[in-house]
Formats: sequence, structure tokens, C-alpha cells
Amino acid sequence: MRGNKLQKNALLARTLVRTTIARYQTNNVVDPRTLIFKKNMYGKPEVDWQSYKNCDSPPLHFNISHTDSLISCGVTVHVPVGIDLEEMERKIKHDVLALAERFYSADEVKFLSAIPDPEVQRKEFIKLWTLKEAYVKALGKGFSGAPFNTFTIQSKAGTNGGYNLCKFFFRLSSHSGIE
Repeated sequence: MRGNKLQKNALLARTLVRTTIARYQTNNVVDPRTLIFKKNMYGKPEVDWQSYKNCDSPPLHFNISHTDSLISCGVTVHVPVGIDLEEMERKIKHDVLALAERFYSADEVKFLSAIPDPEVQRKEFIKLWTLKEAYVKALGKGFSGAPFNTFTIQSKAGTNGGYNLCKFFFRLSSHSGIE
């Protein structure tokens, strides 16, 4: 990571994960500094609980995200978790619809195309991006393992800001069957 601020945020996020997991999982039996992490096949970090003989608690799942001004850590028992933070005021250098056509499903592009106000369109694009990134992080796959255009998140009718994960597109993979 470049820049002192990015390095500081990454260090704070890692410290938050370590202390949170040590408190909830081990009742302070394990020093947070000694937690051993491994990466899954897609690169998502997870605690290597097989290294600890004194921990009989169910395994915690975690995920972190940070921006310039926020750090968040989600922790769950038995179920995967994915979180993402994005600055809502962040500027997008490229055309929102061009990015959507490249990364989003056809339904999401249609949804964004129907928004006449460019500022509202930009904010909805960021909301969708945040939800999609959190979802693929919960899957443990990340962006390359579950491309954003393979599933759809739709605005929930009749709610103020509610969304549904509603469509999946599966493709055959020559090396592993159905993805």
C-alpha cells in the first residue's frame, strides 16, 4: 500500500480484527498478536484455528473494510460475512454507465440508465458496487472469483433504500464444472 494514511488504516484494520477475534473467540486465552492467519484459495484471510489446541469455540468468520475515514470489522459465528465501505462522495473519473456496462448485470445497467439525475445515478452506482463487493467478500471469492456481472442486486420496491440479491448467472468452467 502506498502512502502513510493507507498503511495506517490497514494496520488499524488488522489490529481491530485481531483484538475482536481474540476477545470473542478465545475469551482472551490467545494473545491477539499471536493469531495465525491463512488465506483461502481465493486469497481471503481467515484464522488458522487448527493451530490452537485450547480453543473449542465455534469458528468465527470475519471481514474488514476501510476508507480514508472509516474502518469496519464484521464478525459472525458459523456463517460467512462480507462488508464493504465506500465514500459516497467519491468522484468517479469515468462515465458511470460505461462502468456499469463493463461490470454490472444487464438489469443493473437498465436500472441505472433509467435514473435521469447524474448525481443520483453516481450514488446508486456506488451503492450497488458496495453491496456487490460485500457479497463476493462473504462468498470468500473476491472480485475475480465471482465477477459482478454474474449476479444482480435490485432495488426493493416500496422500501427506502432496500435491495435484494435476486439473480445468479452460472457459467460452465472447463476446469471445475459449474461455477
